[in-house]
Amino acid sequence: MRYIIFILFFNLLLIPGLTVSGQTLPPNVCTIKNGEWEFTIDLTWNEEQKNALQTEYNLDSLMIEEIFGGRKLFTIDGEEWQVFPMDDNQVVLKKPVQKKNFIESLLFDIFGAVEKPDKMAGYVYGPVHFGYNKFESESIIIDKNGVTFTLFGFKNAQNVILAGSFNNWNTQSIRMEKHNSIWSISLDLVPGKYYYKFIVDGIWMHDIRNQLTEPDGTGGKNSVLFVPNHTFELSGFSDASEVVVAGSFNNWQPNDAHLNYKNGIWQLPVYLANGLHYYKFIVDGIWITDPENPVIAENEYQTCNSVLTVGEGVEFFLNGFQEAENVFIAGSFNNWDAGSDRMIKDGSGWSNIQYLNPGNYEYKFIVDGQWITDPGNPVTNGTGEFENSFFVHEPNYTFVLEGHDEAKDVFVTGTFNNWIHHGYRMMRKGDHWELPLYLPKGKTKYKFIVDGEWITDPENPEYEQNRYNTFDSVIWME
Repeated sequence: MRYIIFILFFNLLLIPGLTVSGQTLPPNVCTIKNGEWEFTIDLTWNEEQKNALQTEYNLDSLMIEEIFGGRKLFTIDGEEWQVFPMDDNQVVLKKPVQKKNFIESLLFDIFGAVEKPDKMAGYVYGPVHFGYNKFESESIIIDKNGVTFTLFGFKNAQNVILAGSFNNWNTQSIRMEKHNSIWSISLDLVPGKYYYKFIVDGIWMHDIRNQLTEPDGTGGKNSVLFVPNHTFELSGFSDASEVVVAGSFNNWQPNDAHLNYKNGIWQLPVYLANGLHYYKFIVDGIWITDPENPVIAENEYQTCNSVLTVGEGVEFFLNGFQEAENVFIAGSFNNWDAGSDRMIKDGSGWSNIQYLNPGNYEYKFIVDGQWITDPGNPVTNGTGEFENSFFVHEPNYTFVLEGHDEAKDVFVTGTFNNWIHHGYRMMRKGDHWELPLYLPKGKTKYKFIVDGEWITDPENPEYEQNRYNTFDSVIWME
């Protein structure tokens, strides 16, 4: 059915005078020639025609505006678009036909056949350990009612849209409401890091009242928001001129995280990743532990640090080895530090609690200097001296490969593990192979390795070409 719709789409696309949104565009605006998409654009088109171009062909509104402003080169979602002048008033926008998901997004807009979120630069990949907000004024209010985004001015705007990593940069789903000259919207967001922008009558812009920005990958900026899960507070010290918090989460930087004085308390709301954190306050240059936190630990300077844990602990247990003197745990969660996490001996073995973010982890135990895998965990990765026990904390996706009954080894590898050649070993479950993993938000590319042969996922219709002129399967995590 997918390919029938595809053929019908291009037959319809080439019919002179076809319109989908009800607005008029000239015939043959979009064609395919020599393996490239070609959009023929007249620079004298009015706003209605430009809006129709965006709506009918799912083109980025900012790119359209900049084409009419004279820009010739764009990179969107990792793909290059080029503009070639034909005469004084006409240009051709070109992009190679490489990605199946681009075609599918067109099918969604025309027929609603494939449900596909908008995808733009700005997904938050990888672990985020620590962060706090820097607003020039309260453009964002975070309280018990959620997160309220506000945009001041633009009283003559017709539409203001909020888009960000929290909605896959969808350009329609979050419409802000106007109250006098202020546009606002409230969202329920879990603690973490987010990117966002405003779209004012089709024009993308970052939040000028937010000092935190990062490059958006297309020459502009994304505004950065941290939804906090902890507030550092220090009572008293009303005569202090400066209070800073420094800890293991920000490499003990003494001039980074400044607390604000409000209602007799120095405070700073922050986002902290799950884990065990050490910290101190710096009051006018003097380092002190947190007087309200009784949990402390001695440091290498024979003084103490305050200790804070975030999230629920995960207990690792090594049965037996009662004669051992020292047992440690080391893994990807502590940079394989062989001496930082000592295990505690109890009646039947050794235990240690780690405070982990959702993720995929490898680890080993170190028993009196000897590195061993976990005898209580049959799941491992690697071979020989590089074989490690493997553990997934709070998996959010399960890879499944049907069939291949005769295969001895099946692995999955991709951007989530830097394409390691041996991948993560999958487990045989009845008539299929499977492995639950934790995947980050945004795009993940992957392949299966079946007895040494690299294959795409036969059950996943979405893929894209790679630099080796083969294809990688693609999934998107919201």
